[in-house]
Amino acid sequence: MVWIDSTAVSRRHAVIRIGNGAATIADLGSKNGTLVGKEKIDAVTALNDGDEIRLGTVLLIFRAFPAEGSTKTAPGKS
Repeated sequence: MVWIDSTAVSRRHAVIRIGNGAATIADLGSKNGTLVGKEKIDAVTALNDGDEIRLGTVLLIFRAFPAEGSTKTAPGKS
């Protein structure tokens, strides 16, 4: 969860999900809406590196970086 200190952003404004090498965003019924680029979204929307996300009047830039190897702990390591 991320808290954004702005009256233009709802307490539960949007959700970003990351899985299977892809990221999506969905608005959670916010009062001021969620935009990706210049488009107001009303369904789950794919995100790409560098996409501009606007939550009300707050602008965020989505950044995606390639994973650098596994985060799985090797056997016998702790």
